[in-house]
Amino acid sequence: MDVMEIKTTTTGSSSLLQQNDRKMDLLNEETYRKLFYYDEPKKLPFIKKLKTTIKCDKQIIFNIFPILKWLPKYKKTDLVSDIIAGLTVGVMHIPQGMAYALLGGVPPVVGIYTAFFPVLMYIFMGTSHHVSMGTFAVVSMMVGKSVDEYAFVPETNSTIYYLEEPSKLTPIDVASALCLVVGFWQLALSFFRLGSLSVLLSQTLVSGFTAGAAVHVLTSQIKNLLGIKAQRYSGSFQILYRYVDILSNLSTANVTSVILSLSFITLLVTFNEFVKPLMQKKLKKNIQFPIELLVVILGTLLSMFLKLKENYGVVIVEYVPKGLPYPTVPHVNILPNLLTDGLIIAIVAVCINISMARMFVQIKEVPGIFKTCKLEGLVWVSTFLSVIIFDISYGLGVGLIASAGSLLYKCKKFQIISLGSIPNTKTYLDLNRYKKSQIVNNVIILRVVGGIHFANSNDVKTSLLKTYINMYKNMSLTFANEEKLKKNRPMVLDLSRVPFIDSSAIKCFKSLKQDLKIYKSDILLCGCNPGIYSTMEKSNLFIDIPKSFIFHDLHDAFIHNFLESLLNRSID
Repeated sequence: MDVMEIKTTTTGSSSLLQQNDRKMDLLNEETYRKLFYYDEPKKLPFIKKLKTTIKCDKQIIFNIFPILKWLPKYKKTDLVSDIIAGLTVGVMHIPQGMAYALLGGVPPVVGIYTAFFPVLMYIFMGTSHHVSMGTFAVVSMMVGKSVDEYAFVPETNSTIYYLEEPSKLTPIDVASALCLVVGFWQLALSFFRLGSLSVLLSQTLVSGFTAGAAVHVLTSQIKNLLGIKAQRYSGSFQILYRYVDILSNLSTANVTSVILSLSFITLLVTFNEFVKPLMQKKLKKNIQFPIELLVVILGTLLSMFLKLKENYGVVIVEYVPKGLPYPTVPHVNILPNLLTDGLIIAIVAVCINISMARMFVQIKEVPGIFKTCKLEGLVWVSTFLSVIIFDISYGLGVGLIASAGSLLYKCKKFQIISLGSIPNTKTYLDLNRYKKSQIVNNVIILRVVGGIHFANSNDVKTSLLKTYINMYKNMSLTFANEEKLKKNRPMVLDLSRVPFIDSSAIKCFKSLKQDLKIYKSDILLCGCNPGIYSTMEKSNLFIDIPKSFIFHDLHDAFIHNFLESLLNRSID
């Protein structure tokens, strides 16, 4: 650590007067504010904020119903492409909805209804022309958990259920009541603006949650791919129980179902991974071939002409009723039992939508997460394993706790950097990283990186004092005249990298001032943002540390200390 002292020759009172004039030209924070007419932005009272929030105008109507805004500007040239896209996606919703309805424990035809009604609402209230509302496997599985718990499920593979005892709830009764509860919860979350809590849903958390949920979805489909009967499980270790059940019934697998499953999976993977990129390269146009639709048509034709159920025992959907069912009111008496499940599903649905909006972090990028930040990697692993080992809802809770813990740890974390001056410049750099930086005139400049608050204020104070003492001792070895060193060597504390402080930080600064009296030194603060300066003012810090010791710029604080040392030498 290099120590350089600025030597200035002062001849008589004229030189000292010039230094005094330079000292008067220094701009501390208070001078900055007076000179440049600083004006604190006025805050609106709560009532006015509330009136602004609930104010009804045209823009709010447009936000609720975006169709009123985009429909008049719709380009007719996009109509043909949109019709083709709508037909393709709409047809794909049919088999997907029926498959996910089975995951939800309801008749497959319910999946068709689920694919039909949400898009009608999304026409008027949707905000993205790329999104197609429909079923999702994870939510369907969570619905199936509630259906298994509260509904009476008869032993049948039909798409409709008939009950001998009307008093028992059907799976559709439970699912529709749960849908109503989820809707109430989401309206409540929206009303109280709790969507802002989505900041805790980091991309790492969403990635781990999505990857873990994908394992659940894959596991739930294995029994159908193999054509075996397996029990439905819920709660912790359900995946383990499912695989044990599948392996124990593996001897009953339907060979035809296995062959069909492997054939269609191979066809889909081969086309999407090899044929599709080759087609786009040759045609030089982004033409999407609906291979999934072709697979559905092919499977339906094979089932019809080969009579897969009668001849080979393959489980099929069977009869699908025509038209739409009559609207009925959900059973109100079961709503209280579904409040907890509804809240969890509402939160999970939000997470899924956010994950789709932010796109997926592929599994191949997981090593990159660990390389970038081990803490983020820990959040990913904890979320992923919790979703698999315990349950989707528990896994989400663990992920939120891990993400919040990671955020709190980062907020608590801080760094103390010893700064030195680059000769003949106004630049101050880290002494430990930049070899040309020097301690000039024995000024100890320390920079705090990170917020100072109740959780770390004591640690910040201890680290600052420890660093100051170590630098003080190193400088004392450089100078033979010990008394010369002890005159006044203040700590210049650079707060330009501190985003916020609280009352604990104020106590930290006051305590530092008292501790520095042992070394006949003082503390100067610089680089305070308006929020920090306001907190200092409201906390009466300027009674202990004068405003003349609070500087807007680090260089002004350094020059102030340098001139003070010149004055002390002249007086001596």
